[in-house]
Amino acid sequence: MSLVPARLSRAALLVAGVLTSLIACSGSDSSSSRQTVTQPPPPPPPKPTIVVSSDSVAATLIAGAPKTTQAIDITAGTTTALAALTVADVSVTTGQPITWISATVSAQTAPAKLVVTIDPNVPAGSYSAVVHVGATDADIKSVRVSLVMKPRPMLIIDTTAMDFRGELGASLGARTIHITSVNGAIDSLSVSKLDCGSSTPAWLTPTLSGATTPATIKLEATPGPLKAGSCACSFVLSTTQTLVDSASQTVRASLTLVGVPKLVVSVDTVRASAFRRMESQPFTVSVTNGGTGTLDGLSVGQISYGPGASNSLTASLDQSSAPATLTVTPTAVALGPGLYTANVSLLSSMDGVSNNPAIVPV
Repeated sequence: MSLVPARLSRAALLVAGVLTSLIACSGSDSSSSRQTVTQPPPPPPPKPTIVVSSDSVAATLIAGAPKTTQAIDITAGTTTALAALTVADVSVTTGQPITWISATVSAQTAPAKLVVTIDPNVPAGSYSAVVHVGATDADIKSVRVSLVMKPRPMLIIDTTAMDFRGELGASLGARTIHITSVNGAIDSLSVSKLDCGSSTPAWLTPTLSGATTPATIKLEATPGPLKAGSCACSFVLSTTQTLVDSASQTVRASLTLVGVPKLVVSVDTVRASAFRRMESQPFTVSVTNGGTGTLDGLSVGQISYGPGASNSLTASLDQSSAPATLTVTPTAVALGPGLYTANVSLLSSMDGVSNNPAIVPV
């Protein structure tokens, strides 16, 4: 027999059913309803992992360059923090020096930086190493490092001395100096101001073809008012590029000017008349230098006579350098009436004198 009134709604019936079920359950043995629930253990934290922003470092340096540093970012690859972060070791390739590389970390926890220092204190060549970074419970991380050491470039010129030689008033050809380099090109070349001394005007013009090797320097000599003799000028070829061997070199140029003197007499023939057995008046002839430079070492040479005129002349110079005066004195004491000829030679002991000896016909 049902205890539920007939007029109860469907919802009321449902509630009544639930209550009946609860009463029935509560009346049963309470010990059979007790159960032990075991919670699973939480998952272990992930293993710490080292992450680097780059696994390689490369450098190319010239001998004598300063140390260089490169930094690599270090971060944690998982949610587990990195602890006791350190450079475990630096392994250099067998047989290579170890002084060119060192490495440190900026902190013992991430984020941090791996700082690699490269010191170019080794000979030219290629070098390699591996930096190992470690942390507590983390796998070692490797960073490769390579270094290429280049020798310093050297500035080379084919000559540091140039000689010019020529005659006074003559044109002197241009000369060329060739500039090269080894172990790489060299730029920023320049030529300094000329130094020709305080008493000599600048007679040299150097012209640099370009500021980078290979190049040339054109040397032009313009003696202008210079007299015969020797003089010199110098200038410096240099570069402002750093780490260059023989970066500054002095070029010296010398100039030797020689005169070409020419023995010149003022008359082409001396015509003299004399009375028999009487002395004649002397005749003078001007002796000058018709060329360049100086003319000295003058003297009267041989007097050659025509038929019957032997020993009919005397000749002398008033000095041995031009300008000078030649005095010719005929003597007719031993001569009969007639026409006589002779040639008086003038000569210089200098080398390179033009028209030497000069002949004075009488």
